[in-house]
Amino acid sequence: MTMRPTNVTPAPCRRHPHHGFSLMELMITLLIFTFLAGAVITVLVVSSKQKSATSNEVGATQMARTTVDMLTRDLRTAGFGIDNTYTTPQPAVAYVDSQEIIINSNVTPYPDTSTTARGIPLAYNPTGSPKPKPLNGTAWTPPIRYRTGAECVRWTLDLNNDGQVNATDLSASDATDAARTSNPDDYELCREVYGDSTGGSQGNNGGTRERIGLIKKPGGSNPPLFRVYMQGSSTPWNWANGPVPANKLQEIVRIEVNIVSTSPTKNFMGQYTDRRITTTVNELRNSPNFSFITYNISGFVYNDLNKNRVKDGGEVGVAGAAVTVGGYLSMTTSATGGFSFDVPAGTYSVTQDPPANFGIFTSPDSFNVTVGPNITCNFADTARAGGWVNLTVYNDVDKSRSYGGSDKAMVDLAVTLMGTNEVYNTDNNGVVSVFCPVGTYKLSAALPDSFVFSTTNPATGTMTNGATQTKQTGMYIFDSGNVAGTVFVDTDADGVLDVGENGIQGAYVYCYLPDSTLIYSYTDGNGAYALKLPTNDPPKTTPYNVVCDPPDGYTSQSALSIPTVYVQTNKTLSNQNFAMSKFNVWVQDVPEAFSAVTAIATDFIENDWTGVQSKHARKDLDFVTGTDEGALSNVQQWFNQYDKTPILHNSPDINRSAVNSVYALAADTLDAGVGGVSRPDVIAGMRYRASGNWTIWFSQNTSGNEGFIPTTASQSYLTADNGDVTAIVTVPPAVGASADIIVGTKSPTSGNGTIEIWRTSSHSSPSYTRAQTISGIGEVTALALGDLNTTVTGPELAVGTLTGYYTGELRVYKLVSGTWTLDWSTTLGADAVTCLTITDVNDDNKKDLVVGTQSSHTTGHLIWYERNANTNFKTPVTRNASGIVTALNKSDYGADGIDDIIVGWRGSDILFTGGLEIWYTTAKTLPTSGQDASGGKITNWITGIDIGNYNYGVWPSTPSSPYYMDIAGVARKDSKNGKVFTLVR
Repeated sequence: MTMRPTNVTPAPCRRHPHHGFSLMELMITLLIFTFLAGAVITVLVVSSKQKSATSNEVGATQMARTTVDMLTRDLRTAGFGIDNTYTTPQPAVAYVDSQEIIINSNVTPYPDTSTTARGIPLAYNPTGSPKPKPLNGTAWTPPIRYRTGAECVRWTLDLNNDGQVNATDLSASDATDAARTSNPDDYELCREVYGDSTGGSQGNNGGTRERIGLIKKPGGSNPPLFRVYMQGSSTPWNWANGPVPANKLQEIVRIEVNIVSTSPTKNFMGQYTDRRITTTVNELRNSPNFSFITYNISGFVYNDLNKNRVKDGGEVGVAGAAVTVGGYLSMTTSATGGFSFDVPAGTYSVTQDPPANFGIFTSPDSFNVTVGPNITCNFADTARAGGWVNLTVYNDVDKSRSYGGSDKAMVDLAVTLMGTNEVYNTDNNGVVSVFCPVGTYKLSAALPDSFVFSTTNPATGTMTNGATQTKQTGMYIFDSGNVAGTVFVDTDADGVLDVGENGIQGAYVYCYLPDSTLIYSYTDGNGAYALKLPTNDPPKTTPYNVVCDPPDGYTSQSALSIPTVYVQTNKTLSNQNFAMSKFNVWVQDVPEAFSAVTAIATDFIENDWTGVQSKHARKDLDFVTGTDEGALSNVQQWFNQYDKTPILHNSPDINRSAVNSVYALAADTLDAGVGGVSRPDVIAGMRYRASGNWTIWFSQNTSGNEGFIPTTASQSYLTADNGDVTAIVTVPPAVGASADIIVGTKSPTSGNGTIEIWRTSSHSSPSYTRAQTISGIGEVTALALGDLNTTVTGPELAVGTLTGYYTGELRVYKLVSGTWTLDWSTTLGADAVTCLTITDVNDDNKKDLVVGTQSSHTTGHLIWYERNANTNFKTPVTRNASGIVTALNKSDYGADGIDDIIVGWRGSDILFTGGLEIWYTTAKTLPTSGQDASGGKITNWITGIDIGNYNYGVWPSTPSSPYYMDIAGVARKDSKNGKVFTLVR
C-alpha cells in the first residue's frame, strides 16, 4: 500500500462547467432584483398618482374656466337695450343672491327688427309662464312686461325651481351630468332665458335652459358663487342679510364670480381635487362704477305754479320726470319729485325730460354743475293744458267693431300721437295712456302684417283741460297679395333690369297704406324685395305708391316711386324694379380749415373776360370756399375743369387773404363791370375786425379778367353791433338796381344778434349803405329767401337763430313798402337752429321750411315746418339726425320732381367726425333717416354743401342728356386741415 505524502498541498477544487450558481449567489441576486422591482414599482405608482392628480386638476380647471368665461360674458351685457324710460326702469340686474343671478339684457336676438315689431323673445312677462322662482310673487317681480326686447337671463343651480339648492335638484332632468358623476359635490349650473312670446305664443316666457358646467355648491367653506359690491362700499354685500333688495339693485357697481369645479374622480389620497377661478365684472352697462370718493347731485323737479322759477312752499314735486347726469346716469323722480346721484368729482350736465303732462319752464333747460362739494339744483316745470286718453287696441276677431267676446288685446303695439314724434306701446291689456294737449288730437295705431282696421284710425277727439277720455281701435286679419321686384345697378342707364346687372342689398322699399300704416322691406343679397299689402283690386279705387330709398352710396337712375299699384288676393305683382346708380366720389385732403362754401353754384365765366367772347367759355359751375384761420384766413375760388376728371384741382385756383375767419359766403352780380351784368362777385362775412366784418370782391373790372377775384377785397363794411357776420343772402334787384345784401350777425353778447339790410342805388359802381337794422333776436345762424307767403309780392326772408345753449327761434319776414317786417315766428325750446332751407317737401305747391339743429353736445334734429296757408305752419315734424346738423341744401335725387334734403352733420361739437346724407322725400314726407351719399368715403364734419350740375359745360362739347344735379362741398378734418369733395353722377 502506498501512503500519500503529508507535506503535499491539495489541488484546488474546480467547478465543472455544467454546475449552477451556489445558493448564496442566487439569494443575493434575488435580493437585488427585489430592490430593483420595488424601485420600479414605486416610480410607476408615483407617476400614476401624479398623472391622475394632474388629469383631475386639468379637468377641473377646464370646467371652471369654460364656466366662468360664459358667465362673465353674460354679466358684461347686463343692461344692454333695457327699458330705461318706464316709471320704474328695467334694472340691469333683476335679482342676485350668493348662488343665483338674473340679468336683463337684449341679446337674443340682436339687433331687434324695429320699434314696432321687435324680435322674439320680448321682455319677461310677469303674468306669463314659466316663472323663475325669484321673480314669482316677490319684491323682485317686474311691475310690467317691459317695452323692449331685453329678456331675463338666469344663472342658477336651482333646477327644480323651488327656491333652494339641495339634493332634490340632482333629480331634475337637466341635472344629468351631475347625476352621472360619482362626486357627491357636483351640481349642475344652468343658464335659462325667459322672454315673452317665445315660439310666437303670447304669454309664453320660454325658460330655455342650457347645461353649462358642474361646480361645487357654494356654502360652508366654499365661497359664494357671487360677491356683489355696492356703490360707495369697499366690502361685498353680506348675504346674511339676504339677496340684494330690489330697490338697491341699481347700486351694484361690480360683481365677483367664484367658480369652484371638482374633479370627476378621487386622487390617490381618496379626495376629489378642487379648482377655483375668480374674476370680477365691473362693466355693467347700466350701473356706474365708482371705486373712489363720490359727491351728491340732488334736487327736485317741481310744479312752478307762480312761474318764478323758484321752488316755493306749496309747490309740489313732479313724479316720473327722467333726470340725466352726464349723459349716461339716469333716474326718474320719486313721488315727491326728488332725485339724487352720487358721482365722482368733475363737471356734469344735468338735464330732465318731464312726464307728458308737464313742460320745461327752467331756462336754460339744463345745468352745468361742478362737484365736489355736493350740489343741489331744481327744475321748474309747468303743467300742460290737456288731458289723458286711454286707448285700447284690440284684435276684432268677430269684426263687431267693439271690444268684447272673442276679441283679443293687441300687446306691444306702437301708437303715435300724430303731429309729433311721440310713440307709445300698448301694455298687456292692449291699453296705452297718452297725454294730449287741449284741442283736436289723433292717435294712430301701427298696423301689423296681415291686419286691416275695423274701426276708424286714427282715433280722434277734442281734449279739454283736465279731462280723461277713452278710445278704442280695432283691427283684424285681411286678404292680401304681394308686390315684388329688384333694386339693381343700372349700368347702361336704360331703366331696365338687364342680364348681368347686379342687385343691390339693403335698399329700403316701403308703402304707406291709406290709413298711414307703413309696410316695408329691405332687399336681400340679390337685391330682391317683397311687400305683403292688403288687397285693393277689387275695388281698384285707391292705388298704392311703392317707394325705394337707395342704400348708402347709391342714388336713383330713374324714379324712386312706382305709383298706381293694385294688388289682388294671393297674387304677386312682379318686376316692380328700381334702377340705381352710384355717385363718382372724389375727396381731396387740403391744408385748409374750411368754414364756408357758397350756398349756390355759380359760373365765373373763365375764358370770356368781356362777357360776350364765348368761343371758349365752358359755362360750367364753380364754387367759392372760405377758411377759419384768423388773420391767415382765405377766400378761395375753385374753377371747374370740365370735361376733365376730377372736375377740380387738388388745391384752389385762386387764394385771396381775408382779414379774419370767414363764416359766410354768397355770390351775385353786384357790379355791371366792363362786359355788363354777367360775372358774379363774391361777398364774405367774417369774424369782427375794426376794419370791417363783411367784404365784397368785384370780379369784372379789369381787362383780361379770367373770372379771378382781385388780390384784396374791393370794399369792406362793418355792422352796427360790431359782431361776427355769420350768414349772408342777396335779394334779387329791382329793374336797373343792384341786388340788396342781407347780413346776419352774432353780436358780442351771447345769444343775441342782428339782421342788417344793405342797399345801393347804382349797378354800375355800387357802394352799399345800411338801409335797415333788425335787432332783439338771437344769434343769426341761417338766412334763406323763398316764396313762403303767396299773398306777398316777392320772396320772404327765413331766419334761424340760437338763443341759448340748445334753444333757438325761427322767423319769417316779408317786404312791405321796402321794409322787412316780421310775418311769423316760433321758438324752439330744446334746439338751436344751425341751418335751414326752403323747399316743398310734400309736393303741394307750398314752400316749407326744413331746419337743422343742435340739441346737445352730440345730437341734432331735422325739423319740417309744413306750410298750411301763407306763412302759417302746421305742427312741426321732428326727426333725429345722425349728429349735429351743420349744413343743408336741396335738390331732386329721386327723379320725381320733389327736392330731397342734403344734410351735412358733425358727430360732436369737440370732434371732427361727421358725414353727408340724402334724406329722400319721395313719400312726400320727411323720412326718419337719410342715406350716406358717399358710401362711407366722407367721414368728417361737413361745413358747406353746394348743389349744381358740375358735370356740364359747352366747350369742348356739350354732354348728352339726361342731366343730373351733383354735390360739392368742404369738410373739416381737424383744427388746421380740411377736405374738398365732389359727388358727380
